[in-house]
Amino acid sequence: MNPSPLTANFLEPYKQGGESCLQNTNCMSCTADFLCAWCSESRQCFPKASEDHHCPRSAKLTPGQCTNCTSNIYCHECLNNADGPCEWLAEESRCVRDGRYSKSIRNESSCPQLCHERDSCDTCIGDPGRCVWCEETQVSKYNIKYDSFSESFCCFRSAFCFLSTLLTSIMDSVKCG
Repeated sequence: MNPSPLTANFLEPYKQGGESCLQNTNCMSCTADFLCAWCSESRQCFPKASEDHHCPRSAKLTPGQCTNCTSNIYCHECLNNADGPCEWLAEESRCVRDGRYSKSIRNESSCPQLCHERDSCDTCIGDPGRCVWCEETQVSKYNIKYDSFSESFCCFRSAFCFLSTLLTSIMDSVKCG
């Protein structure tokens, strides 16, 4: 007799439901319970069978429908994630699940300035974030994968900005200029 592999047909979804749904504080933990649903607008988990809970948009029923913290590329978006608490790691410019790091940002007032709001080379590359300075247009942009030649040129020129800022800093520290 050949053993057959265990497939999803033999698994029963986790289901506790009822009042236990109300204890879930994020989309992932909520929808992991087959009998619970998550409402992003109210940021609440509720029993699917509940008739007294109304979600303005469609409720999320499976973990795959939840927005993951890592999907957010800006601090403000990260901290306002409707599917669960997230925190921002400023030095790494990334969003992660809340409660994992002691030196993270959890309050919007502490978020770094958005790239497009930075008005100089110094603030662009000196403050935390994935920003690049375009010397030619004097504009700060979020550093994503560039596809056009002009965008690549900006990214290349931002290295010049970084080096000139670094050299100025060194000169100032050794009192040479």
